[in-house]
Amino acid sequence: MKKGDPENSNLMLEPGEGNSVKKDVIRDNLAWADARCPSSLFVSDAFLEILSSRQINDFSTRFTLKEV
Repeated sequence: MKKGDPENSNLMLEPGEGNSVKKDVIRDNLAWADARCPSSLFVSDAFLEILSSRQINDFSTRFTLKEV
């Protein structure tokens, strides 16, 4: 997204634990970044399943986001 255009962000940031990701924006991407969280890499559940199927188990995630 462009830095000043939060409408095109893939994240929906809410105070507390209501954060989510816009599934129509991320579509079939396995991993993505967002300008509002420049130090974070986000990965999909599908990506984690691929890692697990290849027995790559040392990839950890800190939190999960709902797709809306």
